[in-house]
Amino acid sequence: MMTNAPIIVSALFGSEDFSWLNGLRKAHFPPERNQLDAHLTLFHHLPPSIEPELRERLVRATKGPPPLAVADGLINLGRGVAIRIRT
Repeated sequence: MMTNAPIIVSALFGSEDFSWLNGLRKAHFPPERNQLDAHLTLFHHLPPSIEPELRERLVRATKGPPPLAVADGLINLGRGVAIRIRT
């Protein structure tokens, strides 16, 4: 489905990792700004014109087992903090 909105691509967490990360988010992120659950954004603000190619590439890239990922430090975002993820 084509749209004019920018595309954001996020990865899924395993249930244990999600629980840990979302717990950190709820404990340390200001409640008035906590609009989303914990998430891992891979790409932000991609142009909608690439949607067909992006779908094909994501299907190919996600075949097989998920990669092992490790929390590898913190990133100051100014108004918040992100956890650096390394594969």
